[in-house]
Parts: sequence; C-alpha cells; structure tokens
Amino acid sequence: MSGGANGSGAIFHVAFDGEKWRDQDVYSFGPYGSGDGYQPDGRVAFTPSDALVGVTADGGGNTIDYYHQGGGTLYSIGSSYTILHSFCAKPACADGEYPGGPIAMDNQGDIFGTTEGGGNADEQSGEGVLFRMGADGKYKVLHVFCSLADCADGGSPVDGVTSAPSGVFFGATSYGGSHPTQGYAGGTVFMLKP
Repeated sequence: MSGGANGSGAIFHVAFDGEKWRDQDVYSFGPYGSGDGYQPDGRVAFTPSDALVGVTADGGGNTIDYYHQGGGTLYSIGSSYTILHSFCAKPACADGEYPGGPIAMDNQGDIFGTTEGGGNADEQSGEGVLFRMGADGKYKVLHVFCSLADCADGGSPVDGVTSAPSGVFFGATSYGGSHPTQGYAGGTVFMLKP
C-alpha cells in the first residue's frame, strides 16, 4: 500500500534472470490527492486479454468522499493504466467507497468486488457494497450491505471476494449477521451466484 516513486504504492513485476529474482516497477501510483488512485489493496486478477485489474483503497478524484480525495478506484493495466471506475461518483458514495481486494473475475470477464463503505444514499456513507464491473464497461451495485434490519446481512465487507471452481463467489463481512453477542453480531459469510 506504499512505496513506488510517489510513496503511494506500485505495481511491480518479479522475474528470474537466470541468477536471481529481480523486481521492476511497472506503474507507480500518483501522490496523495492525485486522480489515479493510491494505496493499492489486495491481489490483482488477470483479464482474458492478460491485463491486470485491481483496486486502490483511496484516490480517484471524486471529492464527495469523507476526506475529499476520492473513495478509491478499480483499475486496469495492460499497455497503459486505465481507471475503470472511480468510487464515490454518486452522492453519499452510493456506488461504494474504499474498495478492498482481492477482486475476482468470471469466465465472461466480469469483475466482482466489495467496498468497505458507501452504498447508502440516505446517509453520510453506508456499510459497503458488492459490485460488478461488466465486461461491457457497465458498473452495477449488486448488494448494499446492512440493508436488512439489524444488519442481518452483514456490514463492512473485508478482503474482497474469492471464486470457487463452480463459478460461485464468496466473501465475508466484519460485523452484522443474525446472532448478536452483547448487542453486536460477529459478521457473515456471503455467497453470490451470478
């Protein structure tokens, strides 16, 4: 989440040159407050065209998030760096805020992930979303967490999503659920079947 030319994180490549492993920066994220995102988070995934996709926890240029620096990005890097979605693009960050990796992909090239905040257009922020970025470039919120009474569906998902060989995706939330202990429930495991 740090390092690189600007101290905001970098994408790097490691290769064996016949004698030892060497790393090389492929892309350095911009400095704090830049529009290209900073603080990359979680594992990256390969697209069918061999580009890398990942998320940054902050940045992206939208100034309606809490810190007015952007709520993170979903990016792709192949021959060039491209922002696929800048979070907090909607009022109250209804499209999600602060994505966390890893992300996952299906066989059609659709990207799935979660954000730790955002999703609630009626409040300051929200408790996160499950999202899909279609291979057609269309972004969609699939689920807004804490949308059930007492957060029975969980809130603030952590560690993104992971895919099973069957094509189903799984993830976890840091709190919520249907078994409260001392007023709080300890989280949920959720499943998405696209």
